Amino acid sequence: MQSGAMDLSVPRFQAAAGEVGAHAALLAAGDHRGADRLLAEALDLPDYLFNARSSAALDFASAVVELCGELALGAEQARTLLALAQELLLACASGTPAADARSLLRARLLARCAPAPAPGGGDLAPDQVAAAAALLARTLLRHWCLHRVVFSREQRHEARAEDLLVEGPLRPLPPLEKALAEEDWRRKLAADAAAAEAAARAAAAAEAAAREAAAAQEEARRRAEAAAAREERLRRKPQTLEEAVDRLVAVRVDQERARLEAAAASKHEALAVRVAQLEAAAAAAAAAAAAAAGGGAGGGGGARRSSAGGAGPGSAGKKQ
Repeated sequence: MQSGAMDLSVPRFQAAAGEVGAHAALLAAGDHRGADRLLAEALDLPDYLFNARSSAALDFASAVVELCGELALGAEQARTLLALAQELLLACASGTPAADARSLLRARLLARCAPAPAPGGGDLAPDQVAAAAALLARTLLRHWCLHRVVFSREQRHEARAEDLLVEGPLRPLPPLEKALAEEDWRRKLAADAAAAEAAARAAAAAEAAAREAAAAQEEARRRAEAAAAREERLRRKPQTLEEAVDRLVAVRVDQERARLEAAAASKHEALAVRVAQLEAAAAAAAAAAAAAAGGGAGGGGGARRSSAGGAGPGSAGKKQ
């Protein structure tokens, strides 16, 4: 068992100024616990669930942050209002009377009130000042004595620890109707292993293809950059005789390369046409040979039938 006094400091409310929008979104979605966790992290109040002081500070800060969202205050205006709330809470914790706290609140709000606040500044419009004064009056000032007791007196905390043996959940088993025989189970395992191996091979092939495609793109990019740089060099006016000769040689080389590429393409096209013609002729010859072979086989069968028919009467005459 441990006991001790809690720190009497008040959290720094300005740290929650950047969470106004997120806090408003969580409240609009109905996630009040999420909104509390958000502010607790911003204000460094990890024990707000079981510590009365942290809980009261979080509740007060949450009300102020919610008002900032409702009034659509800017970042500096939110910091102004949160700083004022923190100052009032510190005054409460230090034992300041409620009447003095009201005077302090009035002075601070009047000091930051402006008929037309500058954009991005920390001043508040009159309607915003009125809303802030109403909120602080019905929250902290209304329960001033209660907050002073919570924040000015030390609290005793006790913590107990016990070791418990807890049985963990069992691994869920498949339904009985999905049970398999031993042989079917082994086949299923083999099929699953084969599928996993095939998936791994497919993933490896896809990765290799992606690497090859990336390498091809990089090579194409390098070639394009080299070609662009070369074109840029050729477009520039030569400054020396050596540059002029190099440029002329490069132009001649390009022309010769283009001529050779065109000739190679023409030859390739002619060879493709010739190969197609030869393939067509070979297919026609094969079809003609097959047709001739079929016709010869049919004629031979007819001759044999005629010969057999002629031998019939002669045999009959011999028997007579």
